[in-house]
Amino acid sequence: MALHQDFTLGIYPRRITITINHQLAGNLLNRADFEGRSLSNLCAFLLENAMEGLPASPGGGGYR
Repeated sequence: MALHQDFTLGIYPRRITITINHQLAGNLLNRADFEGRSLSNLCAFLLENAMEGLPASPGGGGYR
C-alpha cells in the first residue's frame, strides 16, 4: 500500500502547517479558549466537520 493511501485510511494522524490572516487567528484562538481546547484541536475538528459534507474526490476514495 502506498504511503499516501495510509493517510486516507486514517491509520495515523498527519501534522500540517498553514498560514492564516491575523483576524482569523484571533477568532480561532478566542473560540478555542472559550471551548477549553487547544487551537490545533479546534482546527482539526473544524476541518474534519467541513470535509464530511463534501462529495468524494475525483481521484476516488473520498475523505474517509
